[in-house]
Amino acid sequence: MKTRNVLMSIGVIFSLLSFIGCEKTVSGCTDTTAKNYNPNATESDGSCVYDAPCVTNKTGEVYFINQSNSNRTYDIIWDGAKLTTVAPNQESAVYTFSANVKHTLIFRFTNTADNACSMSEPILSQCKRVWYSCSN
Repeated sequence: MKTRNVLMSIGVIFSLLSFIGCEKTVSGCTDTTAKNYNPNATESDGSCVYDAPCVTNKTGEVYFINQSNSNRTYDIIWDGAKLTTVAPNQESAVYTFSANVKHTLIFRFTNTADNACSMSEPILSQCKRVWYSCSN
């Protein structure tokens, strides 16, 4: 009888271990910040999809062109601070700033306090790239 009970106990333990070891794997996106997060996924399959950074961060891009007729270099003043300098007939690097808010833009003759063009107040569109120029 004892042998039978021991064998039965071993059988029950073996059955339980078999069920525990056979956990079902669900592949999918396991990153909770992704657009296609799958809460049932137990294994990442590399399929996660994310919003573009400009969507997440609410930004737009801008660059500047110096179309000077007087062959002068411009300092670009963005929101009150010098951002860059642009030589005649050149363009700047691309910059990323908050979208859907008013900014201030001044093209100033380099090494002077004189504005080359009137101040403007651009509002960048989210996920768009725009350029501004001055041709004084």
